[in-house]
Amino acid sequence: MNRKVLSIGTAQSRILKIIFTIDHMIDKNYKKSVRGSFIIIGLCVVAFLVRLHFYWLIRHDPTFVMPIIDPLEFDIWGFKISQGQLLWPQVTNHPPLYAYFLGIIYFFCGYSPVKAVFIQYILASVSWFLLFKIARHYFDALTAYVSCFLAATFWFFIYVNSFLYSENLSIFLNVLLVYILTFSKDGWKKYLSAGFIFGLTEICRLQIAFFAVGILVLICVKSIPLKRKLFYSFLFLVSFLILNSLVMYQNYRVSGEAVLRTQIGANIYMGNDPAFQGTN
Repeated sequence: MNRKVLSIGTAQSRILKIIFTIDHMIDKNYKKSVRGSFIIIGLCVVAFLVRLHFYWLIRHDPTFVMPIIDPLEFDIWGFKISQGQLLWPQVTNHPPLYAYFLGIIYFFCGYSPVKAVFIQYILASVSWFLLFKIARHYFDALTAYVSCFLAATFWFFIYVNSFLYSENLSIFLNVLLVYILTFSKDGWKKYLSAGFIFGLTEICRLQIAFFAVGILVLICVKSIPLKRKLFYSFLFLVSFLILNSLVMYQNYRVSGEAVLRTQIGANIYMGNDPAFQGTN
């Protein structure tokens, strides 16, 4: 494993040197540079090929062939959704969006976690392309190339993309959210769509919830009239709270508690349950 990590690190450093060299060759007027487009497309292709190689290495791994823990829960849940069981019968350990993502894949492509993984590879490449556009806007071309390359070859992302984890969808939604906030024309449609995407990513992974405050702060510091600030903030809050409310309503129907998910993990619950006799 250490040799593999070292080889990946060596390959990254060599490719970064190539990127630095190419960057000096690119026309300063990036928007008119065809070469710049080829480079970013090439990086996205590299991201896909690296993951394809990793898939080949793990294709017979027991944890890949037979998902366990979180991937198992999402796999079963997604299969049930693909078979028509659209609503969950009890409060779960995870929000539902990623399970619906898998359910849609299983419905149209047939039940196959491998197909879901390959779609996640494509989704990751799209994410890094959006990341490049964002970094290019706020910094420069070289920073954008390096950011895209590091994200495309970071071992953790490669690993997560190859299994059924909700991070695969949440990362794409988070990058898409930043892209919308960066490039969309300022107006009510921008903040309505941003709130909708924020709501989607929150019912995928709840950790993003704290960033709602940051987005509201960004709206408040804009040089626009107070009424417009309040209106944009209202649109953002309402659009993502509606999605949250739908999940909370279903959880209330099946449990009597208006929550987005179980509030503590299974390991903490079992470790503090006197009736639990096993080990974890």
